[in-house]
Amino acid sequence: MSSSTTRRRSSRLAELAVQATANTSASSDTVDDQPKRKRARISLDYDSEDEDEDEEKVPKLRGNRGKLEKLTEIPLDILFEIFGYLTPYDVLRLARTTKGLRTLLMSKSSSSVWQAARSNVPALPSPLAGMSEPEYANLTFDARCHSCNSLRCENIIWRFSTRLCNRCLPLLFTPTENLTAPDFMPMLWQYKKMHGYLLLDCVPHISITPGKEPFRTASKNLSLERAYLQPLVDRLLNEYRNTKDDSSALAAWIKLKDTKAYEQWHSARLANRSEELEKTRVRRREAWVSYNLDFSLPHSPSSSYSILQRLSKQGWEKEVKFVKEHRSWDFNKHALVYQTKDLTDRIWKNIEEPMTQFMEQIRIIRIRKECRPRYTILRKVYPEYVDLQPPDLLVPIIGDVLPLNLVKEIAEQPCSEEDPLDEDIFQPLLDLLPEISRAWASEVEEELVKIAKATKPDFQPSSLKLATTVFQCNSLYCKERMSYDMILKHSCATSARFTAQGERRPEQFSGQIEDADFFGAMPWNEGGDRVNFDLVGSAKAKVIVEKLGLDPAITTGENLDRGDYAFECTRCKRKRDGRECRYLMRWQKALNHSCKTQFLVKNPREGPEHEAFLRAETEAVFDGDRRHSWGWGARPVQKALACKHEGCSQRFSYDGFKQHLFDVHQKRKVESSDWTWSACATFSEVYKDLWVPVRKTA
Repeated sequence: MSSSTTRRRSSRLAELAVQATANTSASSDTVDDQPKRKRARISLDYDSEDEDEDEEKVPKLRGNRGKLEKLTEIPLDILFEIFGYLTPYDVLRLARTTKGLRTLLMSKSSSSVWQAARSNVPALPSPLAGMSEPEYANLTFDARCHSCNSLRCENIIWRFSTRLCNRCLPLLFTPTENLTAPDFMPMLWQYKKMHGYLLLDCVPHISITPGKEPFRTASKNLSLERAYLQPLVDRLLNEYRNTKDDSSALAAWIKLKDTKAYEQWHSARLANRSEELEKTRVRRREAWVSYNLDFSLPHSPSSSYSILQRLSKQGWEKEVKFVKEHRSWDFNKHALVYQTKDLTDRIWKNIEEPMTQFMEQIRIIRIRKECRPRYTILRKVYPEYVDLQPPDLLVPIIGDVLPLNLVKEIAEQPCSEEDPLDEDIFQPLLDLLPEISRAWASEVEEELVKIAKATKPDFQPSSLKLATTVFQCNSLYCKERMSYDMILKHSCATSARFTAQGERRPEQFSGQIEDADFFGAMPWNEGGDRVNFDLVGSAKAKVIVEKLGLDPAITTGENLDRGDYAFECTRCKRKRDGRECRYLMRWQKALNHSCKTQFLVKNPREGPEHEAFLRAETEAVFDGDRRHSWGWGARPVQKALACKHEGCSQRFSYDGFKQHLFDVHQKRKVESSDWTWSACATFSEVYKDLWVPVRKTA
């Protein structure tokens, strides 16, 4: 079948060839009068001048694979001569490239190469007894932990010929207090002396500092601040058991291995390396070590120019001078400055924008320091301005009014320290404070909506004031849950020392903190990550609202506060003065209560139990001792109270309210119907733990 198919195919091809020939001859008869069309020639000469310059030829890139293969074909004497100029670590890495080079360099005949390489390292001691040259090079120069293989491990334990990182050291070594010994050892065997040596002096060990990393858990009262390998201790003590009756053998056994030369060399090497890195950092931030930089020198694009010089060229001369005189620590320790890389044009292009932002912060600090007399007046009068506002007006903290142009125009005017300043210079701020407060509240509410949408994309602005809308403080030591109006006044949101992960925020430096400490606060939610929308808290708030018999879709936090709702935790009990007490709390305190919501029971809104709750709350508010013991983040404002009586529209301090109640309303005892909170009262002031004695039943 296949042969016939092949013949038929062959015959068809032959016929096509004949037909094509005939057509060609016929067509040639018709075009004899026309010149033949020339075929385009493709030149294979890449250097030809006739080649089209517009067409770029992309050359093939040869890989690096296999280039070291030819090294083994070089005569050994020449190869060894080349290798003799390397360091031991270079030879070690070279031996790890190919099998051929590894076989060559790991053979005993190549020991001269390792010795020559070792001679290129100044003052490097000879290898430890019983250790080969490659093993010695690996121990001395390869900065990897021999246990977990982590990088940048500089802890060489010469007595054990190993490198261990701080994480592996406490896992493998045992402090003296935790050592165990075989049964044949006497009591207090650690302090037994032989030939003038303590027994533990004869066992290889490392010195430690108890109470500090990596032996933080070790007792600080150790008589011997050492750590040992327990398996090695067991083995050496068994050897001691076999030699303790033979004085000559025992003397040989207790002979200590001297590793001081190696330890001194390694310490000197690390010190030299640290010095080199510090010189690089100095070159990076300053072209000359001297602080008196000559900026009149001709400037040209060069990698020798430092960060300070480049910033000065951009117009930050005053800030650079201020940095040198007052904020050198902040600048030198900046993450983009404190690096061990020389500054190049490419690196500067990458760090120019963040360094410019840093200098903008320095400019703010410089101006505020130069205008400190006027800012001191603002710091004094602003709390007074706040106390003059209506009780229901939420006023921003001083950190949010500092960036206002109105404040800058007044505070940053040139002034002499000798000229007295009038405290009324900020009167325009007092006149516009209600308008400023409403604009600020609108801005931060919009920011809260964005924060909520980041977690819950379908969040609507109309839901912001609902009781089921709960935000949480991101501070590592706070994590309080609260409604939107309380998070606007939360102290962590304006704290200069806010921390979310146990470390200082990267954008904060000591200059900013000192400046914020002077004024008492930073702008609200500085950095944008101090507050987050809490889904768990919102779900818990929904359960709380439902327990009150209200509709979560329409109930606001203000409804719950004005309704004087309270909860009792049936799980929490306490005795005071021999009486059983109930644990009562308002709804936002219940959000942060550790017990499950199933233990929360609504407290009656009428009758003796409700009156006992209001009475206990009033006593807690006006108890001076309890005011000073409020929790983390507590920052009571000066005048957090308002009077409920008709005709009273001002804010009061705690003592001031008592005096007002007596002078104006002729009352000595404060009751819950007399007072309420002003708009600036914080979470720690409003929501407290209340222990109410259980009412005796007949």
